Amino acid sequence: MTSEEMEDLLRFRAKANLAKEPNSEFGRLEDYLFHLNALSTFSQEEREELIGQFESLSAESQQEITTRATNVSHPFWFYLSKEEVETLEAARTSLSLNERALLSDRLMSTRAGIAWIDLGKVFDAEVEIDDSSAPERLNRPHVYLSFRLGQQTRVETIDILESVRNNPASIGHPAVTFAICHWQHMISVKRVATRNDSELREAQYKDFKDFLSGEFDVRAAESHLTNISKALTDGAKRRAIPKEMALAHQMESLGLLEKGDTLLSRAWKSLSAKAVKKSRKSPPILSRIEEELVLFAEHSDARVSVGTMIRFLKDKGKNGGRRFVGYNEKGGSLRPKWIVFRNAFAAWHLGLAQGTVRDYLKKAKNQARGRRGREIAYDRLWSSPKTSIPYVWHYLLASPLIAARDPVLLSATDIASRGIAKSIEQATAGVRE
Repeated sequence: MTSEEMEDLLRFRAKANLAKEPNSEFGRLEDYLFHLNALSTFSQEEREELIGQFESLSAESQQEITTRATNVSHPFWFYLSKEEVETLEAARTSLSLNERALLSDRLMSTRAGIAWIDLGKVFDAEVEIDDSSAPERLNRPHVYLSFRLGQQTRVETIDILESVRNNPASIGHPAVTFAICHWQHMISVKRVATRNDSELREAQYKDFKDFLSGEFDVRAAESHLTNISKALTDGAKRRAIPKEMALAHQMESLGLLEKGDTLLSRAWKSLSAKAVKKSRKSPPILSRIEEELVLFAEHSDARVSVGTMIRFLKDKGKNGGRRFVGYNEKGGSLRPKWIVFRNAFAAWHLGLAQGTVRDYLKKAKNQARGRRGREIAYDRLWSSPKTSIPYVWHYLLASPLIAARDPVLLSATDIASRGIAKSIEQATAGVRE
């Protein structure tokens, strides 16, 4: 699916709703047209039959069904058109789980609670662990994410350990969490499989004991939990950010790399030749700049305080900003180019040499270009110790896992008779993992 096609689907996400727009001037008109359209689908005979059916109910049943019916909005459409719903249904046949999750990032706050509109039908996914279908699964367990499509099933094969190694946060993904729960349960019931109590020798327990007593399953569970712990640590270390990118991210978090109207850019503009000449007949330049920055900060999300900015401009040291304030013998402003001024402030604020900041940013740009498309180097979600449950939930679902192979379409009959692992093996015969 192209990015343009995905953008069209994401527009549906913004439009989808459980009820009409609040405080709409056409709210009553929408209600009338909706009910008029619904009423037109019933014939006169059906109306009479349904009215008779309603009148035959007890008063309590009439009240119950009336209450339920009057609280219905548009549960099957979410205020999307029939064509838009059909577009979604067609697109979902080729979307992966994380792409479906992107469509489902729509939380509605209602008086009864929070509702998550699942446009991607993420909750239709079925999860199955494969840690014993072949000897190689002992070191490389898979998880299958399946979606039923009529008589066929679309199956994504996920490499659990590689997914955690690539992104340690994916250990919280529902599919990975299910695998961990399964393995710890297998270990916890190991004693049940090896006991010789009389109850376990009885016939009705024989199948249960035979299933649990497979040494391969328990050994695999122990091995998988050990390996996933190592993958978690290795993955975190592998994603360590180089010092150059660390500086760039730190500057970004302070708003120093933004191109819009920021506190730093306001201070820089206030040092222009025109502003300096104006200050000759008004309060000193730094006092006037401070007044302007205070007013600006009141109506903006400034991540560097006005006090810090003024201290920089007053600092007469080697790295301080006092060298940029004022004008030369010809009446020109001492203000340098924007990049020089920004790097000078960053160097002063972060305790680095100005040349170091310049060199680090140049290297960071090349490093970011090299990492693009392979992994996320820095994610703001985890840099703060505070967030919301829906944000974390959506992040985990929308983050792609590492696929062990391309998705395959399998016959529901084949899966029922052979199981997913054997069916995939049959469908991908001759194709290496």
